[in-house]
Amino acid sequence: MASVILVPGLGGHAMGSFKERKGEHVWPRDSLPTALVGSDGQSHGSPIARIITYGYSSGVQGSKSAQHIGDIAKSFQSSLMELVRGSDLRPIVLIGHSMGGLVIKETLISLSQSNNERNTKLFRAIRGIAFFGVPHTGMDAESIRAMAEDGPNRPLTDSLSSENSYFLTQQLVAFNRLLKSNASSRIEIIYFYETELSPTAKRDINGKWAMNGPEKLLVPAASASLQWDGERSNPVKRTHSEMVKFGQYDDEWQKVSAHLRDLVGQVVRHQGEEESRRALETQQAANKAIEGG
Repeated sequence: MASVILVPGLGGHAMGSFKERKGEHVWPRDSLPTALVGSDGQSHGSPIARIITYGYSSGVQGSKSAQHIGDIAKSFQSSLMELVRGSDLRPIVLIGHSMGGLVIKETLISLSQSNNERNTKLFRAIRGIAFFGVPHTGMDAESIRAMAEDGPNRPLTDSLSSENSYFLTQQLVAFNRLLKSNASSRIEIIYFYETELSPTAKRDINGKWAMNGPEKLLVPAASASLQWDGERSNPVKRTHSEMVKFGQYDDEWQKVSAHLRDLVGQVVRHQGEEESRRALETQQAANKAIEGG
């Protein structure tokens, strides 16, 4: 069984970000557990993953927080460490929407560079990632930068921009290096990108911000997908915000859930194969010891 952990984007909510528009259906809670069931003879129909949603404070307008993506990643890493406390560490699949995907990447970079045994154990347990509309090379951040004004979170919103973001450039280099250096224990990754234009923020006549500004493609496909071997990119016929909001009988959910089922299933199968291999090696070593004795 795997642990599947979802991380929302900027201004998101651990549950609300994944709730269908104008409804109460929350797919990580209501649909994902039943979508992720075993397909082999031993676990057919049984859940193959536990689902966890992670939340963090990241409001844009009127924010008093000066935290950066690196700060959020440190908090996320601390929460993940709870999974390492037991001796039976399950394989981990991370799902990130928008900035949540950048938090995931920053966390993996930090773990990969650590000499701490627990950090190394956690890093090796992360075997799959699903990126939803993650701005790997930046996004159209004009309206959210305007909403942040000159607040303490302005550097955070600036770092998301496709216009010469030093942070994203450095992160992309570090993450690609991580993937190449760990090719032997490769992390399975799939990508989803939006195909619908999103409304942007605009001040109304009363000076209040509303999402009725010019429509834009906030994260184009080229930014939402990393260019490396084994890439799997999938379109979602949604706006940036709504690409992770699905109803129970949503056609887009049916497509997305199939990809997530394949990803998690592959991770679980690989884990089973590794456990079988280690058990065989242990048995062979024991047999040799007996023969030698």
